[in-house]
Amino acid sequence: MKATSDFSWTKILCMFGAGLALFFAFVNGGSAGILIKAGNGFNGFGSIASALGWVVVAVGLYKYYQKWDAARTGADKANSKTTEK
Repeated sequence: MKATSDFSWTKILCMFGAGLALFFAFVNGGSAGILIKAGNGFNGFGSIASALGWVVVAVGLYKYYQKWDAARTGADKANSKTTEK
């Protein structure tokens, strides 16, 4: 059995990007509450829309990583089966 490392720049960048997108979503969500409370409803609802957009970006990055990892590990498993025979 071939020893492989789990290190991947794609994994690091996808997880860091998803975390950063979630951070931006929380910041936008918090500012939405402040804006709405201050009587600036239009900008507050725009900030809510921005927060939802950042959540979509974070989920998209995570789904991309899952799809990429499944393809990579599937290819590794297929290669190991052919070399073990």
